[in-house]
Amino acid sequence: MRNLSALAAILILGLSAPLRVSSQTVLTVDRISESTQGTNAAGTSGPGVVSPNSRLLVFESTANNIVNNDNNGFKDVFLLDLSEGLTTRISQDNSGLGGDGDSWDADISFRAPNGTTAIVFTSDATNLSGFPAAALDENGVADVFFTFPNRNLFGKVSILPDGTELNGPSGEASVTLTTEPTKALVSFTSAATNVVDGDFNGKRDVYLATITAPSTADDFNYQEDLSIIPISQAADPATEPNGHSGNSQISGNGKFVVYESEATNLIVGSDTQRKQIFLFNVETGETSLVSKASNGEPGNQVSSNPSISFSGNFIAYLTQATNIIPDGRAPSGSAKQIVLYNLKENTSKRVNVTADGELGNGTTSDNVSALISPNGRFVIFSDNSSNLVPNDNNGATDLFLKDMANGSIIRTSLTSSGGEPSGNSLLPDFAGQAFNSTEALLLFASEAEDIISGDSNNSRDMFLTEASLPRLPLTRSTVLEVPADIEIDGDRATVSMEDFDGLSLNNSAALRASARRSRESVRYYVTAEREGEKGKAKDLRKLTSKKNSIALKRLKSGTYLIQYRAEIIRKNRRTGRSKVVARTAFSPVVRISNTQ
Repeated sequence: MRNLSALAAILILGLSAPLRVSSQTVLTVDRISESTQGTNAAGTSGPGVVSPNSRLLVFESTANNIVNNDNNGFKDVFLLDLSEGLTTRISQDNSGLGGDGDSWDADISFRAPNGTTAIVFTSDATNLSGFPAAALDENGVADVFFTFPNRNLFGKVSILPDGTELNGPSGEASVTLTTEPTKALVSFTSAATNVVDGDFNGKRDVYLATITAPSTADDFNYQEDLSIIPISQAADPATEPNGHSGNSQISGNGKFVVYESEATNLIVGSDTQRKQIFLFNVETGETSLVSKASNGEPGNQVSSNPSISFSGNFIAYLTQATNIIPDGRAPSGSAKQIVLYNLKENTSKRVNVTADGELGNGTTSDNVSALISPNGRFVIFSDNSSNLVPNDNNGATDLFLKDMANGSIIRTSLTSSGGEPSGNSLLPDFAGQAFNSTEALLLFASEAEDIISGDSNNSRDMFLTEASLPRLPLTRSTVLEVPADIEIDGDRATVSMEDFDGLSLNNSAALRASARRSRESVRYYVTAEREGEKGKAKDLRKLTSKKNSIALKRLKSGTYLIQYRAEIIRKNRRTGRSKVVARTAFSPVVRISNTQ
């Protein structure tokens, strides 16, 4: 465990001066993979993942000096708490002993209202069977593990509810916490043939596990608190998928799972002869094709590496297909293009282009990866193109942040002095400091030795960059993709919503100025409702505010559902409203005297 309070203050409060100014501004860059003394890590670090609200992050490292007494000689998974500035090891047994095998590929979910954290990762270790609900690990293959750190609960995901171990390796886990404070959904890949009955296809499949954490860890029972269903299924229930599936990611609201598959029989009436991207609707059980042209034709080349927004409406992925965006342009050689798919509009846009729409000139695809922001507006990706931004002369793979709303793009892998790094930067992740914050944390790995001074370990390190993001005007077509952020203090809750940069019912600057003179303003409408249950009366609050933050006071015990909309008001008349009402739920911490 180490103290990173100074780093946490810089990252959370944004105290550093901007490195480069544009429509998006890079504010800070700091190394997080360091020893307990703040010096070089003695090994390779990355990749990592930032929690949706940027308070926590998990990463993997082979270094043995990130925490004290790391003597297991294997790759471990670590948790960094930015609010406390502390790093702890996650991949260890209940006595604090590190795993006796490598651990990697971690993911994290965090629910701010109740402070619940869920982490999943893959491990070859055999001594991480779980506590207090111990289950033997004797299958000799990689497994997926979960932990609720603040509940001292640790166990397996890749295990049958009756305690039977899976007979094949599992991994590639993605996790999200539901609106129920103790329930996590985990999508993962497994080559096991005993997850469900009748699995004879010999292929890797995607599954969805539901884990319910009881009030005390001692009460956890796999039979009652774990369930698993198949996700990658053939369209004909009488058959099995005829190709491998994997690399899944679950949406933040838990309603969708996106994954890649070589199977050609997952949907009816489509000849998917190449690896494609598919979307599974958790609520309806339906599977749809993502990597397709506007006429529904599947991509004519391989698509892979999907990333999904909080609502599931936006999906970013890599593809070599030339028919998905049929504008007569295609990347050179084996280079992959990054595509952003809009589920509701059934449209696809190219991501890795300049602000003017020019294709990147990269020629290889080895280091390309892309992650989407929770609201679907931004995509951060790695690319070795030299023409995406001006003055890119380092000849290395860099990280770029693309604003899909206005087309602007910046390079985010910069040195602490604002210069170009001397090595490749890759494995990015993105998280706003809150769902509706205009500040974001960008996590990435880099082989460069000059991003910060004193980096002399000749190993890949993890870095965290803070960026200031532009706000958009509210329009008639605005869609609220993420719920409100909730901060609880006793029986009070502060609801923070998207902060719009004015409003825009008109297109030209002159018309917008005229609109301002006609007294247009943004109005927020918030509804907070606690359903009546177990003898408790229903509690319904409706509030209106001109600001994007509003306080709820004297809350009662129970679970509240919060939803809001934003409208444009012109001289007290509504002229436009956001299309979708964003929702979230929370359970307030209420003083006993107020409990009803």
